[in-house]
Amino acid sequence: MATGTIQKNMVLLWENPNPTVSFAEQTISLDWSKYGLVIISGLFTSSNPWICATIAASPSTRHFRLATTDNQNIPLSREGDILTNGIKFQSGYYQGTNNSMMIPYQIFGIKA
Repeated sequence: MATGTIQKNMVLLWENPNPTVSFAEQTISLDWSKYGLVIISGLFTSSNPWICATIAASPSTRHFRLATTDNQNIPLSREGDILTNGIKFQSGYYQGTNNSMMIPYQIFGIKA
């Protein structure tokens, strides 16, 4: 699929209304019925909100991980599960549970 076609078929399904606030484990309800691909982006931290991780997966994918490292090469991540009716985000991780890290930011669907 050409880049222009992807952009034309890309729909913003969810955007974090408070991306500079800690994001606890939670489920986001979404309807996947029209989409063959999902794109999930994450922000580095709530105090340093730049997009640092993006993953593309099919709605049939069961588990994913948004991940990067800090400037000392220490990993930070957030895992999640794609459910039939949405996404369940787990707690963020940075040297232990830290919900101010890898903040879910946007979820796009790409029409099938």
